[in-house]
Amino acid sequence: FFEIQQVTLQTGLFAAVVAQFVSQTYSLLTQDSGDTSAAVLLQISQQLAGGSNGTTIPSATQPDFVAPAYAIRLNVFWFLSLILSLFAAFTATLIQQWARTYARDVRGTGSLSERGLLHTCLYAGIKRSGLTYSVDAVVILLNISVVLFGIGLAELVASLDTVVSTVVLVALYVCLGIYSAMSLAPVLIPECPYATPLTPLLRI
Repeated sequence: FFEIQQVTLQTGLFAAVVAQFVSQTYSLLTQDSGDTSAAVLLQISQQLAGGSNGTTIPSATQPDFVAPAYAIRLNVFWFLSLILSLFAAFTATLIQQWARTYARDVRGTGSLSERGLLHTCLYAGIKRSGLTYSVDAVVILLNISVVLFGIGLAELVASLDTVVSTVVLVALYVCLGIYSAMSLAPVLIPECPYATPLTPLLRI
């Protein structure tokens, strides 16, 4: 129960962080109203200047706005990260509710033998339904959302500066390599204490 509380807190905090970044970058997918206003003012000034000279300047048509490719990729990664982290937080909240219900039912009224039988039945149901793996599933979702956020971050810095992009990419690759090593180490060395939520999947 304490573990799922920690997972809920972590997923909620991460979702809040991603939401802050998304709120700053989704505007890259729409045309800047300032640019539109400047183009309109420029057209009006040209027409006024032409009218004073006795010449007619045709109205210029505004080109259709096309979002930059990096902005599209960046927002795809970050919106996916936000969706997965929100779903992980929601699922963790549900697991907390299920755990409270289980604890309340086990501590219910009745004789010791009746409560023992109820505990056995509820525990068997938990094992059959795979509820014990739900916490790992939430953590895996959180890990995937972190990876997607990192990819989006690399897309963002790649559009700004080559040096910054190189440093960020190296840091991301190092972190990914360490995570992969911790995931594989228990598979190759059974007594190794390191493990991640992906380790059980690699053992299959």
